[in-house]
Amino acid sequence: MTDAETVPWRLPGRTHNRRPPASPTWLRDRIVAAPQDVMSDVVLQGLTTLVTVTIDPDMCLRSQQLIEQCGALADVVRGAIQEIHLLDAKPGYDVSHSEPCWLHRVFVSVPDRHDEIGALRFAEGVIHEAMHLELTLLENDRPLVQSPADTMLSPWREEARPIGGVLHGLFVFSCLHTAFRMLVSGTDAAATDHVQGRLHDIAEEVSSIDLATLSSGLTPTGCTLARQWSEAVTLSRLPQPNRKSKLLHQGIGTETVDLSPLWAPSLHQIFASGSR
Repeated sequence: MTDAETVPWRLPGRTHNRRPPASPTWLRDRIVAAPQDVMSDVVLQGLTTLVTVTIDPDMCLRSQQLIEQCGALADVVRGAIQEIHLLDAKPGYDVSHSEPCWLHRVFVSVPDRHDEIGALRFAEGVIHEAMHLELTLLENDRPLVQSPADTMLSPWREEARPIGGVLHGLFVFSCLHTAFRMLVSGTDAAATDHVQGRLHDIAEEVSSIDLATLSSGLTPTGCTLARQWSEAVTLSRLPQPNRKSKLLHQGIGTETVDLSPLWAPSLHQIFASGSR
């Protein structure tokens, strides 16, 4: 069980409505078609939005239930996201996107499967982009980065990225890691294996971050948060995944691509039993 006071999505100065949602299908209700100007903008970035807002209702509801199993995380997601626009993606690929100029709008692809793993994948995309937006809202009030132009090696791109982007990646994946720990025992066998695989991959990625280099470009508040987010992942005890392969950067698997421009875009592939 994770201490509600120490979960990474509990950010200083940020409060959220703890009342039950007005609609029992609040996640599905947020899925709408993108306005034409927004659609045109993301097309220029190589993304394909779906004109339809059709999504398997049972899978979407299950994704909502998975998010709600993570306690106050659901309140953060509901507060951060007002509109979800669906993206097209190749089979086996998950794509998500958000931008700081659209503080309550995210783009998430529809998984190519509608079972428990599909629901987990869609929930991950929603949480991922919601956390980017949530951290941006905090940064609007409290600077976390001292040197926006400074770069460092990103474990998600395996190349130099802005320090602020790596900080975003650390926050997003520490939140996902905590969420997956809450979900690891509440799914079927194949989905549990998928969750364990994601936990293992995220832990490897976060542990590879040079925290000293990251902290050198952060404000005191940023340094404190970065350490807390890193420890939320690296100090947790995880079961070993029962998988045929671990993280693959150039292999076969389900690839998740976060194309958000400001943050540290994640490009990682996961291959778990039953993940395809």
